[in-house]
Amino acid sequence: MGPSYSTPGPPAPGASRGQDRLTVVAAVALASGLLLGAGGWALARGASGCGGRARSLSVVADPGLAGAITAAADRFNASQRGAGHCVTVRVTASPSSVTAGALAGGRSGPDVWIPDSSLWVNLARGGSRGGSGASKVPPAAQTPSVASSPLVFSVPAARSGALGADLDRLRRNGFGVLAHAGAGAGNAAGGAADSAADSLRLRMLDPARSGAGMVSLLAMWLQSGTGSRQLGTFTRMLRAAKVLDPGEGGANVQASLTGAGTRQVAVLPEQTVTQLNGHGAASNGAASTGKMIVVRPASSHRSPDLDFPYTVLTPNPDAKRIAATFQADLRSARTAGDLRKIGLRGAAATGQRPVLQDGEAARIRDAWLKFEQATSVLVLIDPPRAASGPSPVPTNGPGARLSAMLSALTTGFAAMRDDASFGLWSVSPGRRGRSYRDLASVAELGDTSAAGVSQRLRLQEALRQVQRRPVGGGGLYASIAAAYRQMKRDYAEDRLNIVLVLTAGGASGAGGRDRHSGEAKALKEVGTSFDPARPVNVIALDFDGGVAPELRDVAKSTGGCAFKIDNSRQIMGLFQRSDAMRMSDEVLCAG
Repeated sequence: MGPSYSTPGPPAPGASRGQDRLTVVAAVALASGLLLGAGGWALARGASGCGGRARSLSVVADPGLAGAITAAADRFNASQRGAGHCVTVRVTASPSSVTAGALAGGRSGPDVWIPDSSLWVNLARGGSRGGSGASKVPPAAQTPSVASSPLVFSVPAARSGALGADLDRLRRNGFGVLAHAGAGAGNAAGGAADSAADSLRLRMLDPARSGAGMVSLLAMWLQSGTGSRQLGTFTRMLRAAKVLDPGEGGANVQASLTGAGTRQVAVLPEQTVTQLNGHGAASNGAASTGKMIVVRPASSHRSPDLDFPYTVLTPNPDAKRIAATFQADLRSARTAGDLRKIGLRGAAATGQRPVLQDGEAARIRDAWLKFEQATSVLVLIDPPRAASGPSPVPTNGPGARLSAMLSALTTGFAAMRDDASFGLWSVSPGRRGRSYRDLASVAELGDTSAAGVSQRLRLQEALRQVQRRPVGGGGLYASIAAAYRQMKRDYAEDRLNIVLVLTAGGASGAGGRDRHSGEAKALKEVGTSFDPARPVNVIALDFDGGVAPELRDVAKSTGGCAFKIDNSRQIMGLFQRSDAMRMSDEVLCAG
């Protein structure tokens, strides 16, 4: 039996307005407050204009529900005036990510903050240093939910037939569908399933800016298993997910999912789909033009909801009492109706709220940022001497350690993303007495010259120039030091900067043959020049069956590590784990 498809009910008049405009206005309003420091929030607390001692409460709400909260505040203020109280609640709309960043950075905050997800509370709490006039951010468990919106899988109705099998699997398994993506379609146990997962792409909102994107990351993490393989599974799931570009959000999300031959499904808050569909939305999966259908995962695979936590930040007892009274007022039937009109549900059930330890949201987000981070790599290949002996690495030709290294690089260049930057040096006597030859400068693999030659092709051509080096020619550690200096000079911000060393030296060769007068100085230079604020890591692959202690030490001194390569499967494993390596030092240097 096929999946149950449906479209959310129609929103209130005007609710289909794109959130982008609202977000821009809110961002400008918040920026004004941040520029003024603590006084920025005070602008929202201005004089009430009534007699007696005026008391006020500043509330910053996510744009997704700011309209309903503002309407509730207007009713609350009127009722307070009617009762003779000089109490005013003032509401400002602001993106949750911006407010979380301000709080985590130590800026003072409003009296009450209502983000779209308690993940932002966890994030702000983890980084909060407590600014002047602001209290510590409370634990998410102490922030009651005032509204909710579950995450759903959604596609244009016109695509539901073509994607029926995918939608059925998503309904049954949720994000777990992605757990086998890239795991190897050819294995006997799950080849067909893996192949299906490999070609499916989930499009999610940006985790750096959206609570829905953050919750999507959390859902993938929760469904990636446990133990030593969890990070690898999580990485495969991330490879099958792609962030919707800002221009693809709002009303443009449908166009981004309808390309010919694409198998893309969006992960969106139910509220967003409701607003996209507007009035007269089709139900039960009817393929009406312009409508989006939704698939809700089975309860056992459902992700946490957007839970809109009511977060009291003020330490002032009087303001806390007003905040508690206003929170109770938000539970009114009138406010519940306003929330339904903009596509939101009532307060999230306890079991549907994110539950995280302090700092865990930051760790998940940071893992994502590292995953998205591009690399800048200078490859230093140390070919065997002309009189080199047989290799333990099985290749097409006996004793061909050089062939094994070149094959590894060819595989690596083909596997990496276009935005990854690579350059190539070879340890060999070079110009002006250098211990190396510069075969290709560092550039993005996708860069193309005026003649139409890509950096990938330039690197492949450069690999053909690598030859076994003459006895006594060049110096491995002097070349490592030179490569390290080069990468420090050309340090690329917002990238992982790496010197990747491939050597045929072995435990008895690389250290012993180069430990002459200049080599000790080169080793010391690399070890003492590491800068944690601008890290350049040395990663070494030794193809001679043993890693020289000096090579292991120089890599370790830069936060990198060295691997002994015994067979070609190890090389493929390292490339398959390259994404996970970016996210965790433990994976980076795992055996």
